[in-house]
Order: sequence, then C-alpha cells, then structure tokens
Amino acid sequence: MVPMLPVRDVQNTIQFYRDELGFGDLWTWGDPTTEFGLKRDEMAFIFSYDPQRNERSEGLEVMVFLFGVNKLWEELSGRNVQVTDPIDDKPWGTREFAIKDVNGYYLRFAQGLDLIDPE
Repeated sequence: MVPMLPVRDVQNTIQFYRDELGFGDLWTWGDPTTEFGLKRDEMAFIFSYDPQRNERSEGLEVMVFLFGVNKLWEELSGRNVQVTDPIDDKPWGTREFAIKDVNGYYLRFAQGLDLIDPE
C-alpha cells in the first residue's frame, strides 16, 4: 500500500523527505510539479499539490511497519524532525516512534516486538 497525501508546498515536502527522512525521488509529474512520489527502501509515498485538501487532512496519522525501527530512530532522532512520540515498547506488541512532517501528518514507524531484523 502506498499512501497518497495532499501537500501545501511541493518543494518544502520534497526537501523534508529527502534531507531529513532520507527518501529519494521516485517520480514527478507536471510543470510545475503537481504530483510526485518519494521512496526509501520499501517505504513509498505519493503526494499531490492540493493546499485545501491538505488543510482538511492535517493531523492524519500514517503507520509504517518495517524492520530496523531502532536503526531508523537513531538516524532520524539526530536530524531536524519534530519527534511527537519517542521510541518505546508499546503494550500492544510494537516498538515504535512518531514524528510530524512539514504538512502536519504524523508518521508512526513501528516494528513488532516479536520480529527479528533480517541480517
């Protein structure tokens, strides 16, 4: 599944996901760009320029399950990101943390406590 999220500022979103979260360009469409996708490992997002929809969607939470949550936490906690929930083991069986992106979305990165990172 790839979330499709409306944004209010294309360049600011691209810069944040590239520079702070380590994503790379997947594709862009339009001149100026109105649709674009960014990817990091198996995580991918599609974004569309739509400030009005972004305003209505602000506060949306996206849950991303992955291997290597501790490594990602170490990387991102040292960058210019707004941590909203530090890494912790949750009673429902995940180890997770959350950040807020530049569009007001909450990104929760989680790994099952019973899962072992592949080598």
